Amino acid sequence: MDHLVLSGRLAWVDQRGSLVVLRVEKTNRRGRRLKGATLTVNLANARMSTPDRNGDGERSAADLLPGERVSVAVTLPRHLDGLPRVVAARTCTCQSFD
Repeated sequence: MDHLVLSGRLAWVDQRGSLVVLRVEKTNRRGRRLKGATLTVNLANARMSTPDRNGDGERSAADLLPGERVSVAVTLPRHLDGLPRVVAARTCTCQSFD
């Protein structure tokens, strides 16, 4: 298993659920095969580090905004023939919003 760190801007955020679409711009060494990819990321069980923008007392995908730069940590099998449709994140850190 590879522990990957992927950073980039969010192309889409599901405000009622836990899914986001991430355009991967930067990666750690193990994740370089995903640079330039667009991934759907499930944040349901991720440890979130983001402002509580909607004021509901919880940090979730609903607190993220499209265009925002985030960093997510995921674990994927080392040898993949193709990417899974949805990748589960372990952590998600909000980096900025322009």
